[in-house]
Amino acid sequence: MMRFISQIYSKILLPARYLLEGDLRFLHYYRYKRNLRMDHNAIRKYQLDRLRKILRHAYDTTDYYREVFDKEGIDPDKIDSMDDLQKIPILTKKRIEDNLNRLKSHKKFKILTHHSGGSTGNKVTVFKDQRYFEISNAIWMRDLNQVGVEPGDKIAWIWGEIEPHKTPLKKAMDSIIPEVCKRSIRFNVFKYTDEELEEWIKNEFNKFKPDYMYGFAGMIYELAKLIEQRGLNIHQLKKIITTAESLNHREFIEKTFGCQVIDHYGATEIPSIAIENLNYVMHSSDDFIIIELDSKDNILITSLESYGMPLIRYQIGDVGMMNKRTKSGSNHPFSEFSIRIGRIYEILRNRKYEKISGGLIKELVEKSQLNIGEFQVVQQTIDTTDLNIVQSEKITRNDISAISKIIKKTLGCRNLNIKFTKKFPVESNGKKIAFKCNIEDKNHSKKKTLKGE
Repeated sequence: MMRFISQIYSKILLPARYLLEGDLRFLHYYRYKRNLRMDHNAIRKYQLDRLRKILRHAYDTTDYYREVFDKEGIDPDKIDSMDDLQKIPILTKKRIEDNLNRLKSHKKFKILTHHSGGSTGNKVTVFKDQRYFEISNAIWMRDLNQVGVEPGDKIAWIWGEIEPHKTPLKKAMDSIIPEVCKRSIRFNVFKYTDEELEEWIKNEFNKFKPDYMYGFAGMIYELAKLIEQRGLNIHQLKKIITTAESLNHREFIEKTFGCQVIDHYGATEIPSIAIENLNYVMHSSDDFIIIELDSKDNILITSLESYGMPLIRYQIGDVGMMNKRTKSGSNHPFSEFSIRIGRIYEILRNRKYEKISGGLIKELVEKSQLNIGEFQVVQQTIDTTDLNIVQSEKITRNDISAISKIIKKTLGCRNLNIKFTKKFPVESNGKKIAFKCNIEDKNHSKKKTLKGE
């Protein structure tokens, strides 16, 4: 019966909801699923064809790329191979910031504005045309489908949001769809207590019986720790998909939940870049992007469908490695890829001893559109927090004042020590901990080793 409901939802109700809103993501989803039947060589030809089109569009409709191509002597119609892409200068976040409106296409698109970055990387604003937004979501659904997750499956989101937003149509649809057809629940990780998390597991998660879980890798680890420490009984998931942070405790999470953990790589600018298969081999979404690595293994991404604001050889801020095709992934048409994300967000505390995700501070800073690039928050005690800011000529006193107010209000700390530095602090293991907590957990030592780790 539940499987039948899932099929009705995924095949009829969900596509109908988006179509009524003028969103064609499901049409793109079915089209991109068919690309998985192609072989590797066919995908390479597909990439080159889409690359030529986006380069011609970029030259014809943006001031930035016309100037760059003319300066470098690049003719977009004479791109004969992927190697020719290397003639185009790398698009850094600073170049985006300095040329934001010049990167925007002159063509009339319905444009959505998104902000990303801050904390461990320079902030960036990107403009997405409606078609790119829909295709991005279609690729996300397609990539999850590769590991057995259907669009109609029940999902538990381990995510954060400041202001939940629903369109009037979505609110109306939610009100008429029976409770038995409810397909998602969410635990807001931005601010919570262990007691609230335990209550959510017992009274919402276990009763809802989700098929899979999707969310921040670090927060899902925190959830697994709580389950192990308190001996909680949990509904059996089919799969867990982690994202956004470095996945450092896969075996422990898998043992705690009794299911496979698959890592997914995406970003605000490009939501679905790569995903692991069931053998833990990661493949890049080659019919949607082109991935390159520079001499220092920095990841460069060319989005093949971002027409509102072309992103060509965009340095996203992570490090990766292109792998040789292995036996476990030999039938897959896409390239094998490894990502080394250095981001870690530790859980902070406020004066009520609620747990605060560093992502809350990050999102509040992004929403305020401050001229703050890289920064680190280190919570020493409930009363004292250090704010390390990487120096920049664009930072003003108002920016410092605004970020200080955000941190003080969020954590309730009385003392905020501000320090300017030339580089973002890096741990001895090479990790960047953007939000670091030196306060021991109220219920157990921070350094306590859990069973199975």
